[in-house]
Amino acid sequence: MKKNILTIAIITVFSLCSCNKEDQIDGQFKVVYFMKNEIDLLQRWEDSCDFIFTFQFDEDDSHEIHHFKVEGNVYFQNSFVEFISNSSEYYFLENNSYIQMGFSSPLISVDSTTFDVGIFPLKSDAQSKKYNVLKFTSKKLWLEYQNNDTTYEIHLEKI
Repeated sequence: MKKNILTIAIITVFSLCSCNKEDQIDGQFKVVYFMKNEIDLLQRWEDSCDFIFTFQFDEDDSHEIHHFKVEGNVYFQNSFVEFISNSSEYYFLENNSYIQMGFSSPLISVDSTTFDVGIFPLKSDAQSKKYNVLKFTSKKLWLEYQNNDTTYEIHLEKI
């Protein structure tokens, strides 16, 4: 009887303390839906870049900040440039109701002109942005960003 109680106690402790991988984003994701005030911007997004967002979930529960990077091509003027961001940080707020994230690593042209890539709000700039989380599973991250009277909805899905 004592052995059964001990076994149940150990299982309960591990169940409560372990991080549920199903409730985390980890791996490569791409944008599959991009709307601005009910206007579809997905084709514009795909015409400008083919970014892959690689999320790296740190399973150590002592860390609330995790990392991701952005890689892909940026298309402009009938050519493309390979884009790779530095490692960037993301973290969830208020019981996964919000995610704070941003990435930077603007492209620099031959004449030292810098420019950001992507489409606002999902673009390379120095500002981290707070997104409402509409849907969050291990394979889907649906976001909403509001800026004054403009609402953006962006869906990232695992590839």
